[in-house]
Amino acid sequence: MASSTPSNTEAPMKSSMTLEDIIEDSPDASEFEYDRSFMVSTPSPLDAESEADEETAVKAGADMMEQSAVEALVEAGFDILEEAKVKADIDMPGKINVVSTIPLDKYNKFRGERVYVIEEWKSDIILCMHGLDERIIYFFVSRDVLWLSSPVMRRLLVSHAQEYPFDAEDDMEKTCMTCECPEGSRAMHLDNEDPEIFLKLLQIVHHKPDAGLLDANFDTIIRIAINCKKYELHQAILPWEQIWVGKYLKHILEPGYENWLCIGEVFDVEDKLTELIDALAEECSITYEYQSSGRVYVLRYEMKVFVDLWPIKYLG
Repeated sequence: MASSTPSNTEAPMKSSMTLEDIIEDSPDASEFEYDRSFMVSTPSPLDAESEADEETAVKAGADMMEQSAVEALVEAGFDILEEAKVKADIDMPGKINVVSTIPLDKYNKFRGERVYVIEEWKSDIILCMHGLDERIIYFFVSRDVLWLSSPVMRRLLVSHAQEYPFDAEDDMEKTCMTCECPEGSRAMHLDNEDPEIFLKLLQIVHHKPDAGLLDANFDTIIRIAINCKKYELHQAILPWEQIWVGKYLKHILEPGYENWLCIGEVFDVEDKLTELIDALAEECSITYEYQSSGRVYVLRYEMKVFVDLWPIKYLG
């Protein structure tokens, strides 16, 4: 018996069909052309996200490399500065850290010379030195060092504890009416006709001495002694005093060393002055002469010997 099943056979369905196969099998496939470029040019969301992540990673890597390069340059710069600082300390022991001249303009707080006897961040007081030539020099120093090294400085620090008068025209930029230091700078004002020698004494008491003092000439020693007496720094310079006395006391009777009369008391060698006084009484003219500057001198072997630094007790 013949089977009643239709004879026409259906095409077997593919086990795995793609989007192209489906479109080709579609009855309407002939009515339009399939744009295959669409599939190629349009990335999947997953591919776009991966590409964005890759770009972000590349950018982050570049930023890290740039930051590392900058840090390396900064570190190298610090190494160079440290090496230069060490070399400077070796080559120039006891020299001033910084000396700079500030031009006169309204943008600068300090007008004059700034001298860092110690580092600025270690300094807690500024000595404003007013010289005879109308210069103002700002010495950055330690209050405790001044307090311990000089009884005169100690008294000045106490008496100068109050605030200095400040110009109140501009509250944002108040400055001292005496030297134009900025408000809050803890400045103390001093009058001194020899700021260069005063600096050498400040360096000694701050343990940053100028090595050139080991070979200082006699004129420099006289100026140091005068400032020592003024600020009562005898104990602070005692080790240096022994060097200078050992170098110059043996010449006390020679022409050019008459000012031992001036510094003998400071350096505690008054017992050595008797012989010098006798020699000067015998070798110097009796009458005093006056220069146009007002300085007084006598003649010793036809050479001028200025006596304005001698104590009155030796001029009787």
